[in-house]
Amino acid sequence: MPVVEFPLEDISRLFPDYDLCYLIDTLPFIGLDLEYRDDKSIRLEYSPNRPDFSTFYGIARALSGLLGKELGIPKFQVIEKKKNLITVDTSVSNVRPFIVGIVAKNHKLNNKTIKQIVSMQEDLHNGIGRGRSKASIGFHNLENIEFP
Repeated sequence: MPVVEFPLEDISRLFPDYDLCYLIDTLPFIGLDLEYRDDKSIRLEYSPNRPDFSTFYGIARALSGLLGKELGIPKFQVIEKKKNLITVDTSVSNVRPFIVGIVAKNHKLNNKTIKQIVSMQEDLHNGIGRGRSKASIGFHNLENIEFP
């Protein structure tokens, strides 16, 4: 089973109105098993069928739903911009017949967040992406990309 580390300071920061022990005891109700705990973090086993649990952000979302803090799918404003057009050369169509891109703005990424995103990316590559043979994900700095 895959394992994710969840810093205790992040649990306390994300759920300031709840007792830490109560939150940890609640995690099995969303399908997580406590593998290890020390004074800084917990390590949780999760089902590979829940790739959203490969980061503590995904776990926090599920826990928020269980606690009734935030329900439903998050809403995002989607704006199509022709300047961010991706063109795919036909020579790669049999390798990657589909491509999707998103430009996410107005959120600051710190090292911890980037590590979480890259960790999830790798878990998705290895599991659902079958070692990148079926799917792959790129995570790039928009300032370094030239469209199309």
